[in-house]
Amino acid sequence: MAATETVINIEDIIKITPINEEKAEEGTEALYRGIKLKVARSGNDKFAAKFTRLSKPIKSSLEDDSVDSKTLENVMCESLAGTVLVGWSGLVINDQEVKYSDKFAIALLKNDRDCRRFIQKFSDDINNYLNAEEDDIKGK
Repeated sequence: MAATETVINIEDIIKITPINEEKAEEGTEALYRGIKLKVARSGNDKFAAKFTRLSKPIKSSLEDDSVDSKTLENVMCESLAGTVLVGWSGLVINDQEVKYSDKFAIALLKNDRDCRRFIQKFSDDINNYLNAEEDDIKGK
């Protein structure tokens, strides 16, 4: 082997899906009813850790499927805030701009089920987190 050749270990680089890791972790813009939401990819490490921590008190009822839906909804909303829903702009209520915070994100996710469903669906769509050159391949 020549001195200038580099050995590439395929196991270290093999990948088919060209995910933009920055978009996946930090969020990408999603427009919902005129509001710009910043949404990270579902199942990210921050979400998993937060959901695990918040669901510990209800672990046994999750396992035997006896957890009440309101409790599970609260855990889910709190887990999504700051990990999947990571920002917004243009949210105005009563003529007052509402700046993003985890506290307000939890309230939005609890109070607006349709917005929560939009965020969850958007965060699950791999196409929202691909590298820019992939848009050309998929015909966007």
